[in-house]
Amino acid sequence: WQTASPVASKQVLQGQLEAWRKVELRAQVAGTVERLDQDKGAKVVDNQLLLSLSPESRPAQLAREQAEVRQRDAAVTAARRLRNDKLISANELLKVETELANAKVRLSGAQLDFANTQVRAPFAGMLDGRQVELGDYVVPGQSLLTLVDISQLKVSAQVPQQDVAKLRLDQPVQVEMLDGALLQGKVHYIAAAAEEGSRSFRVEVSVDNPQQLRLAGASATL
Repeated sequence: WQTASPVASKQVLQGQLEAWRKVELRAQVAGTVERLDQDKGAKVVDNQLLLSLSPESRPAQLAREQAEVRQRDAAVTAARRLRNDKLISANELLKVETELANAKVRLSGAQLDFANTQVRAPFAGMLDGRQVELGDYVVPGQSLLTLVDISQLKVSAQVPQQDVAKLRLDQPVQVEMLDGALLQGKVHYIAAAAEEGSRSFRVEVSVDNPQQLRLAGASATL
């Protein structure tokens, strides 16, 4: 007698580990690098100050716009009282309110410019690179810092088109490093369309990395 028993199907792929998140922080305003608040390789928390640019004339501009808003706000209050007493027209009141709204827009822009002189971390991670030095003059769009999050890793690989239908999200995956170390993960992304050249589908596996081991960029077997 022969008895059938279930056998787990395995798919073996070659992949590469990547940081869970990686971002290149760029200057939003022009200015001189005034302080390097964190060193390369430092672990930082969300919203931590990383680099400071010179404020230039922005504090004075901000104070001027704040005074303008206070003045326009007082003018609107007075105009509304006059309108209630029928001493000015509705169009005159609308004009004063419009001037206040425009002043608030300019104030928001001045506040944003001043805030952008301080470059902060958009998420917790590791400062992996710095493209400027103290005293450098930077312009909007210029690359300043590279921030990576390796608290989790993702392993990317290409699955042949004949095998992609067998995969499901959250399937368990064993990741073997070149030194034989094993990591456990699960499928968290399967591409909806194949790449034109290889006709294979990109798949990504999420792997926890609580010790923040420096594995990003290494190759592995899935």
